[in-house]
Amino acid sequence: MLLKDYTESNTRGIAGLSNQLCNKAVGLGFLVHVAHPNLITDSNSLVHLYLQPRSAAALLRVAARCKVQISTAYRTLAQQYVLKHNLTTLVAPIGRSDHGSGRSVDVVNYSDIIGILRDEGWQETYASDLVHFDYPGTDQRSNTILTFQHLWNDRNFNDRLDLDGVCGPHTLECLANSPISGW
Repeated sequence: MLLKDYTESNTRGIAGLSNQLCNKAVGLGFLVHVAHPNLITDSNSLVHLYLQPRSAAALLRVAARCKVQISTAYRTLAQQYVLKHNLTTLVAPIGRSDHGSGRSVDVVNYSDIIGILRDEGWQETYASDLVHFDYPGTDQRSNTILTFQHLWNDRNFNDRLDLDGVCGPHTLECLANSPISGW
């Protein structure tokens, strides 16, 4: 099945493609995997615990002090596509989500640990989104797009994407025509 044919609002069904994108981002040096026994994710959701290195270190400092329940961390371009096309709620445009920068997390138990998050440098970004926290750093959302462009070009030799980190019409068309199971 192609991404454009996937109609669920939950991104679990695109795990194959999404995991390939995470692995590619790590390979490109954009993200690192974050693991700690105190980092807890929802087993019913596709949560990618990948962040920029400085953000990852800050999250590990929080996890060293308390349990952190995370509902969203890094969001791949494929996940953003699904959310934008299949949800009726406010969703950032494809390629523009803060979560694509690798320095954002949504924390379920934020009210219990907000002081610790703040102590470690995490900032509440949106008054209307209390669970969302960003770690200061470089906006690298273009790297999420570039990651997809690299993965596409690795698998498609007749329809190449410019490696420009721009989510233009050709990149969006190729994204829509990507297999949800990955290559």
